[in-house]
Amino acid sequence: MTDLNLNFNAVGDAGSAALAEVLSKLTRLDLCCDAGDNGVAAIATHLPNINTLLLSECGIGDEGAGAIGARLRNLSILDLSGNDITDKGLQGY
Repeated sequence: MTDLNLNFNAVGDAGSAALAEVLSKLTRLDLCCDAGDNGVAAIATHLPNINTLLLSECGIGDEGAGAIGARLRNLSILDLSGNDITDKGLQGY
């Protein structure tokens, strides 16, 4: 599997982390309204080759945005709209 859409499900931080650990071949992931900072950090650690990441309205803050910017350099599409990210969280991009 390379494409997974779980938007508007109650996946949360723990579920996002568990998915990232076992689905290392994903290239597209849609978790809109589902992942938080800890889940995003796990995604950034375990899915280094992902190129599309859709995370709108996930309650992601500067910590999660920083993890994405620091680790996921192959992204061609990133949606972080509707999150609580400040200028500090964007420094890694």
